[in-house]
Amino acid sequence: MDIEDISIDSIIQKKHKNSILASQIRETTIGERAFVGLFIFFTLLILTILSVCFFFQVIDKGGFLVRAESNKYIQKEINTQRGIIYDRNFEKLAENDQIFNLVLTGAPTDESILLVSKILGLNYQELKEKISNNEEDDLYIAKDLDNKEVIVLKTRINELAGFELEKKNIRNYEDGYNFSHIIGYMSKDEEVGEDGLEKEYEDYLKEIPGIKKYERDALNNILSEELVRDPESGKSLVLNIDKGLQEKSAEVIKTVVNDVNGTGGSVIIMNPKTGEVLTLVNYPSYDNNFFSNNFTSSEYQSFINSREVSFFNRAISGEYPIGSTIKPILATAFLEEGIVTKDTTVDCEGGIKLGDGTFKSDWTTHGITNMSKAISESCDVYFYVFGGGYGSTKGLGVDKIDDYLYKYGFGKTTGIDLPSESEGFIPTPEWKEGYKGVGWYPGDTYNISIGQGYFKATPLQVLTATCAIANNGKLVKPQIVKEIVDDNKNVLETFETEIVADNFISQKSLKVVQEGMRQTVLSSSGSAPSLQALPVALAAKTGTAETGTGNTYHNWIVVYGPYEDPDIAMIVLIEHVSSFEGMTQRVVREVLGYYYENKVDKDEDN
Repeated sequence: MDIEDISIDSIIQKKHKNSILASQIRETTIGERAFVGLFIFFTLLILTILSVCFFFQVIDKGGFLVRAESNKYIQKEINTQRGIIYDRNFEKLAENDQIFNLVLTGAPTDESILLVSKILGLNYQELKEKISNNEEDDLYIAKDLDNKEVIVLKTRINELAGFELEKKNIRNYEDGYNFSHIIGYMSKDEEVGEDGLEKEYEDYLKEIPGIKKYERDALNNILSEELVRDPESGKSLVLNIDKGLQEKSAEVIKTVVNDVNGTGGSVIIMNPKTGEVLTLVNYPSYDNNFFSNNFTSSEYQSFINSREVSFFNRAISGEYPIGSTIKPILATAFLEEGIVTKDTTVDCEGGIKLGDGTFKSDWTTHGITNMSKAISESCDVYFYVFGGGYGSTKGLGVDKIDDYLYKYGFGKTTGIDLPSESEGFIPTPEWKEGYKGVGWYPGDTYNISIGQGYFKATPLQVLTATCAIANNGKLVKPQIVKEIVDDNKNVLETFETEIVADNFISQKSLKVVQEGMRQTVLSSSGSAPSLQALPVALAAKTGTAETGTGNTYHNWIVVYGPYEDPDIAMIVLIEHVSSFEGMTQRVVREVLGYYYENKVDKDEDN
């Protein structure tokens, strides 16, 4: 090697050495920065972790303890029974049926999931995925199991880890169609009474479920259980309703309404002395058992659109012109105010001529008519004259008419123990001026005097008012429920007769009107002679009210008996019929014929 090569190598080595040194210097500088950055990062990370730990363990310690405890313990309701509803003879009208549901309550094994899928015919993978995605404490695997599935599940329940067979009560109604307007039904979602007695007596009927508390581990296995609250059954109702009489009334009114092409009807029977309601029937009605089952929206629409289905409780909510059934009530008012005596007469020539030259007609010509004849033959002219006044005769007048109607319970609810009762309507001149913008005319008073015009009432109001005539002047509150009883039928509470008003009509006046109602049945020219066929002496008043809809009428009859000492009163309404024929008398004959026949049988048995 020559000196030149040595010199070149020396230079190269020197440059190489300097290059390595420079690189080392650069690497040292980068390492220090990284170290500082990492130090800061880890310091902040540690501080953050410590802060979070401090928050969880100190600041929010209570909240996490609560959540931990809630995850550790679960509570379940212990099923019990809603109160039963009985008729007056302790025949069941509403009771509880049982259905079974399969519920996921713990951590299932693959084997138990597979077994459930086989028993219920479910897809194993889909069931397993459904369970895996569940975030609820209880997951319903199947509802309303059939008997075969229940039996198999019960026999193999020990193999079904994580699953539980749940027993649940549903409401079952005996002859639901004929009793639904009395009893009502249960809300599907909230499990509370909807309409009828189920709603009105919810606080009595409702059950109080027991509570059982379970302790579980992190894998959802049950470690222990504790009874927190005993289950308490609902109290039961005993009604004044007679099941057999209700069913007979429903059968007859349905047949007659359909025979005369009416739109509907109602029958109410009660004891005029006590207010006990023995029947309360509406047609059309609905089967309240429909609401105890699972149903689709299309099934519901089909149900409510049926011609045989109506939720309208005509007996207590229907407001109608009541026709001549008002006449006994106004007759007592005429007597009380001294406008007539029982012998006062008018000459009915088939109507009266009004001031404007028009003719206010009667339905027929009655001739010389006193009060008894006016009631029995239903003479309109008699009530035109003494209700609204005519010629030199001063009538009762609208204000007095309204006063007496109110005394008899019209224009307000009767207080029956059912929801949604209507008040009816008593019109006044002031109301007409304000609502119609016109004054009150004599014709308006004439209309009210025969139960027409703006005046409206419910069938129940007409019946309770007539009961006040039958029982010598006591306005009684109608009562559906007789008693509250416990599981062993021990009486806890009794609903006694409630007198709403008393002595508002004299006995003398009542006696005259009672005689007129008796003649309605006895007289050959009376409006209800066919009732003589019944085995007891009845008093009655018929009515035919114009509806304002085509050539149709509402046909009424109200009766009570036995005449001397009545213990039963009945009203029948048939809507929108095209004739005056005595179809309401047919209902009375068939229903009361059944009643008295069975009453005799019961008396003989006793």
